[in-house]
Amino acid sequence: MHASVRTAAPLTGGQPVAALLQLQRPNGDPVLPSDLIEMHKKKIHLLIVDSSLTDYHHEHPVPTRNPGEYSFSFTPSKPGSYRVWEDVRPYPLGLQEYAMTDIPAATTGEPLTNRTVIFKATVDGLNYELILAQKTIQVGRPALARLRITTADGNGFTQLEPLMATFAHLVGFNQDYKTVIHMHPKGAPVLDPAARGGPELGFQIYALQPGFVRLFAQVQIEGRSRFAPFGLQIAP
Repeated sequence: MHASVRTAAPLTGGQPVAALLQLQRPNGDPVLPSDLIEMHKKKIHLLIVDSSLTDYHHEHPVPTRNPGEYSFSFTPSKPGSYRVWEDVRPYPLGLQEYAMTDIPAATTGEPLTNRTVIFKATVDGLNYELILAQKTIQVGRPALARLRITTADGNGFTQLEPLMATFAHLVGFNQDYKTVIHMHPKGAPVLDPAARGGPELGFQIYALQPGFVRLFAQVQIEGRSRFAPFGLQIAP
């Protein structure tokens, strides 16, 4: 699958941008919504990040009147172009595919300089911790992990709201700026909007490339997404 994104003007940090995504099959045919299988309540998940792997966005484009064209918007906070991965499952096989493209900017992006391995983050007064079942994550070997969220006084936080039929999403970007991983908690889909989750969620991490990975945990609290960043080192 081929993807491209165009905007009316180059990206500018701090300025909202409206963008159009074009999806095509290898033969040039447009990819229609009916060609895609819904996953976690959406047919297309856009995983967007800058070159320093610090400003992450998870967007869901909507179809326009033009076949194969989808619109979305976001507000970059960093200079330079952003890379976007289109996470889709096309019919008939339903295999997960990532089509990658760049959103251009007139400025130069920042390099990846912070490769610190970190398993704890604090966001909006809540503490997030990624707990691994083993010391080392290796390429091609499933690794069990838990995401634990606590309040400032150390109590478990149990008010996670459903976000795309689950209580959290983990998305990681490798230092090669090409490889992405997208994971969800174990268990059945969360379909009741009144359901609440926490303080711990279990995941399985499966890495395809060695090196540093910036991992983001996305949860929803009081109707708003929160993103907690972690740093992992994947062994060969």
